[in-house]
Amino acid sequence: MDKKTYPQIILLGDSIVQYSSYLRDGFSFTACLEEHCTRRLQVVNLGLSGYNTSHALKIFEHLIPDPASAKVAYLVSLPIMRDVTVPPGTNSGRLEQKKSITHPFHNSASTPLPLILFGANDACLPGGPTGQHVPLQKYKDNIKAILTHPSVKAQNPEILLVTPPPINEVQLEEEDQAKGYDSLTRLQEHTAKYSAAVRDIALEFKDRRVSLVDLWQAIMQKVVHSRPEATTDINKRGTKDSGDDRIMRSLLTDGLHLSGEGYRIFWEEVRPLVGKQWSQEPLDAPSWVFPHHRQLIERGGL
Repeated sequence: MDKKTYPQIILLGDSIVQYSSYLRDGFSFTACLEEHCTRRLQVVNLGLSGYNTSHALKIFEHLIPDPASAKVAYLVSLPIMRDVTVPPGTNSGRLEQKKSITHPFHNSASTPLPLILFGANDACLPGGPTGQHVPLQKYKDNIKAILTHPSVKAQNPEILLVTPPPINEVQLEEEDQAKGYDSLTRLQEHTAKYSAAVRDIALEFKDRRVSLVDLWQAIMQKVVHSRPEATTDINKRGTKDSGDDRIMRSLLTDGLHLSGEGYRIFWEEVRPLVGKQWSQEPLDAPSWVFPHHRQLIERGGL
């Protein structure tokens, strides 16, 4: 038989992606994604703490594998139909009938899907002590360069493009002062412009297999719904002028990075976009890369 490998879903971004593998408050985003994709996709976390989009582009050719060595496979638009022997029910150990089954992850027809989340570092204030600032127009150009990079085009991916999340200035100022900075490294209003840029790019690329994950909006809606009595404009929430916000504190560990609850919100935004077709599968014929053990027992091997 032809050699089989697990297709991959690649998570690419800064520390918010890197830390998504960590256990925070009893929750791990990447663990949830891995469970969701069990036996179908290999989840690869390529989060790079501290990186902005310019940094990422310098090494980008090393991040996305060549299609000949690995498929970052997901969401096949023209699935392969093939005959396989499947058990008729989950309670039976016998293989009784042949069915023509759609296998959306068959390697030869796979289409890749990376998840891309950059912007939290690009949105550092110009002239600040971190040295991570990328001007807004350059950030837009960099995101587009990532989406059209030759290594991405070679995989022909469907991409999840994520907005950077909001910040909590009061909380972040505490962290910045602890690091010895004499002023805020980021501002909510400034970061919002980078999130808006991602929305615009996702709209521009919507016919090129790019889907938007609006993490900014999802978190801000959570803040608003948790405190409907607050009169502060939603666009002002998280700023020093609006005061400290206990809900924002619960969603961000330090005013910038996501807490466990913040990652739960992120997961709820991503989950509907991964494996839509799995819910339509018969329980006795899942789209696993390798067959159910009952099939191996019946066949005496692969």
